[in-house]
Amino acid sequence: MSHDPITVQEYFPLENAVKIMEKNYIKRLPVMRGERVVGMLTRADLMRVVAERGNALPALKDSDEAIRKKIMDGISEQSWLEPSVIEVAVRDGIVTLFGTVSDDRTAKAVQLLAANVKGVRSTNNELRILAPEFSST
Repeated sequence: MSHDPITVQEYFPLENAVKIMEKNYIKRLPVMRGERVVGMLTRADLMRVVAERGNALPALKDSDEAIRKKIMDGISEQSWLEPSVIEVAVRDGIVTLFGTVSDDRTAKAVQLLAANVKGVRSTNNELRILAPEFSST
């Protein structure tokens, strides 16, 4: 152990502690409260902070209107689907599908199409299934 170790005080800014560790090629930094050691700052601690701060950042997302347009474009490209019977609402990346489709498979396919659009966080499938006697298939 060094006779004159490099230390930081308890509420020393983290960014400055990182600079000290980098500049002096040290892996651990004693944390002091006055003249008393109260902890040890390590590289693992720094990585944990970076990971936690990264999770706290809001995810980059497309605007709700852009998401809605991509979904509506995708629906209109499907030859097996009548786009005029589907309505799409998007709020904060959460998609709600409204309208009437011929069967459960079609409803699931539309939901999957919407779920695969970039920026969609989740989907609510409010599509109604047309009664068999009214279906043309």
